Amino acid sequence: MGGFLISVGLIIFGCGLIALIRGRMEWARIRSRKAAGLIIGGAIVITGVGGALSPVRDTPTHASDAATAATTTTTSATPVSPSTSSQVSTPALPPSSAAPVLISPTSASPATTAELTANEVCDREPWPLQLPDVQGLDFNTASTDTLFCFNLTVATAPDGHDVMNDPANSTYEWFISNESPQPGTPMDRSTPVTLQLRRESH
Repeated sequence: MGGFLISVGLIIFGCGLIALIRGRMEWARIRSRKAAGLIIGGAIVITGVGGALSPVRDTPTHASDAATAATTTTTSATPVSPSTSSQVSTPALPPSSAAPVLISPTSASPATTAELTANEVCDREPWPLQLPDVQGLDFNTASTDTLFCFNLTVATAPDGHDVMNDPANSTYEWFISNESPQPGTPMDRSTPVTLQLRRESH
């Protein structure tokens, strides 16, 4: 049960983080950064509860038990003179026989793990990348998937306002009519991408 809650919490946290970066995630009904922040907070709580419910694994002692048994057998098999019995001592175990210390995966901060994962996925792409052709695609899907790692700076509606920074735009379904630079242009991660949108009423 604890592992399931941790997995659910991390998935919700990742969605909330993307919505917080983009300002919205239409398919998940997250339409503002404030709502995304609340989602992230709830995900951290769920992950924490999952960590508390996870069973604690006992530290394995098989290696140390085997080393102790081998030492006892060696000591008992060696003949000891009565006059020197007081000088015989059990040899110390080598450092390598010490039992390994397990570190629970829940000890890492869920927020740090999710944030690094989102950044690393984009940083490890073989930049420069060719700008994909997203004309005709749904804007919300393209901005959170196909164009996620690109530097999407503005998405302009026909009346000239920026759809990315207008919460009222949830009334409409937006589609990409044009993009700049042109599809196929080699892009660094910091190169600005701008979109022209058209809308359709729900």
